[in-house]
Amino acid sequence: MKRKMRDKKSVTFFAAVAILVVVSASGAYYFSNQTLEVDLVQQETQTENTSQTAEESEQQSASLDRSIVGDGSVMDEIARLASLSSQGRLTVGELETLRSMTIFDSYARHEFTEIRLMVEYGEQLHAGHALGFLSGYVSTGKYTLCPGHLLAHYYVFARHNNTHLADESFEVAKGQFEPWLPEARSFNERYPSGYEFDFIRNKIKDHFNQIEGGATNASDDEIDFLTEKTICVQSEFRYGHG
Repeated sequence: MKRKMRDKKSVTFFAAVAILVVVSASGAYYFSNQTLEVDLVQQETQTENTSQTAEESEQQSASLDRSIVGDGSVMDEIARLASLSSQGRLTVGELETLRSMTIFDSYARHEFTEIRLMVEYGEQLHAGHALGFLSGYVSTGKYTLCPGHLLAHYYVFARHNNTHLADESFEVAKGQFEPWLPEARSFNERYPSGYEFDFIRNKIKDHFNQIEGGATNASDDEIDFLTEKTICVQSEFRYGHG
């Protein structure tokens, strides 16, 4: 990637915001700031700053990859963690059980890494959303397409100087954009978000252009929009992540 990270301006988030995942029959959903009432599910392993021994352990576990889709105990654990996150009380220590549950599933491992980092960074809201993505995967076996939300994560990781995951979030968002478009447009017609779909699409495209130009921060309002108002859909296919 030719983009170069610049200095970041801090963006403030309210840590104790609860999340509701609205799910349709088609598997599409969006996030809103409401009371948490849905089981959220799982995510991945390790932080970027883990020891070499832990990294070797994860590499070994990858060779024994097995799915956790449909595992009720994982869903229960994610629901417990989501409740803590909604109260702003989720800690790294609370994630140990989920880590052990996700270590043999490559997709879940990756999602767990993002959850752990968001908790370490004090980003409780984004940790809760990542738990929501994992929940969708464990409960349905499908993958989340949500380029707008990934762009919000780009800005969060950039703010915390995690260039690697910021750039990865951006690249995966670009890869998801085209397959996301028809499904998200259809969902917005059936379950209106309050915005014209072309407005949402153009917002995302604007952020692609800004980031390509070197942007590493956005306003609170812009990140909130990307987080809460850009539609997420589910897909049988995996675009990026692990």
